[in-house]
Amino acid sequence: MLAWVLFIAIVLNMITGKERLSTLADVAFLNSDLGVDYRNRAFYEIYDNRIVIKDPVWGEETIDPAENPYDEILLGLANHDALRRLQTLEQLTLSERYSTIPDSYYFSRWEHAWGSLIFVRRMAREMGIDEKESMYLQLKVLLSDFKHTAFSHAGDWLFEGGEGGSERTHEARSDYSDMVGISRILVVHGFDPKRIFDDSVQDITDAEKPRR
Repeated sequence: MLAWVLFIAIVLNMITGKERLSTLADVAFLNSDLGVDYRNRAFYEIYDNRIVIKDPVWGEETIDPAENPYDEILLGLANHDALRRLQTLEQLTLSERYSTIPDSYYFSRWEHAWGSLIFVRRMAREMGIDEKESMYLQLKVLLSDFKHTAFSHAGDWLFEGGEGGSERTHEARSDYSDMVGISRILVVHGFDPKRIFDDSVQDITDAEKPRR
């Protein structure tokens, strides 16, 4: 069954000249034996000149350089191997038995990264932030977790106190970005990698649990 799905996808790509991309794991969702409803997952259409994201939480978002020239950098990043690897990394690394959100045990870092980007993109738009500053914020969130290990958050816990851990995962992003060529893409498009990978701004701020 999966072989037929992949064959059909390849043929459609040849006919339409585009790539319809969901996560790699989503392709397997078409196998009903897994019992996962793939319709609840984000879906991505990556064209040569734009990206259309259909997210179950945020709805549809189009990334189109024809409307916003700064979107051009997102097309380059979406096709980069360093970002594509996030399709195979689970976000929570929890088994179905311990999952508290339906289907979340297959939720990938790729989906998390692009979903976060949509959120920031829309917030910046509502707040009237200029386009370049908005893209800085989008790039910061898109690349926030792109260096995660295969074990994702479980890996953070496993390697805590050693050479790994969540701190090391984030601190080494700049070096990793240089190594895989992401920094070069940022510079070519006029963005400063140091500003994007600045860890002085924390991703998480501790707060008291709200009382109900």
